[in-house]
Amino acid sequence: MLRSRTVKGEIRAYPRLQGGAGERCGKDGGLRVSDAVSEDFNVRKRIMAKRRPLVLIVDDEPDMCWVLTHLLGEDDYELKVAQTGEAALKLIESDRFDIALLDVKLTDMDGLDLAGKMKALDGEVHIVMMSGYYYTDDMDIRDALDNGLITAFISKPFVHKEVMEIIGKIDCNTRR
Repeated sequence: MLRSRTVKGEIRAYPRLQGGAGERCGKDGGLRVSDAVSEDFNVRKRIMAKRRPLVLIVDDEPDMCWVLTHLLGEDDYELKVAQTGEAALKLIESDRFDIALLDVKLTDMDGLDLAGKMKALDGEVHIVMMSGYYYTDDMDIRDALDNGLITAFISKPFVHKEVMEIIGKIDCNTRR
């Protein structure tokens, strides 16, 4: 017995299909098999549209990378890690990240300089700067926030809830 969805979303059983894929089935004009397959495909497409945001973590401290990976890995984020600015630039050239968490002080370059290079490569990436040296009221951080270079700033040490709230507020559905 073949099953086919009707327009109302109910499932009706039909003993056999009448005619080809272009004809309606049953007395009530239920959906054809091709319509049911198309409807299932559209449902899958909507589910896939809710993809996991791609996040780049850039910090030269392995322990900080581990903490952020485990903190965000518990949620629905796809993560990549770089421990240098050069490695981060290579990753941003090959992937379209939704969010980048950047440490201000890296071994090979300044985090604010890296943010500028990343924005030049991908103007849509949301950059969240992290630092134990700067604070939200520092002039460099204020300028970066006001100019749109960075989306948010997190002081180290941070509270896990603060990181999750800031990242949760960023709309990642505008990409791809």
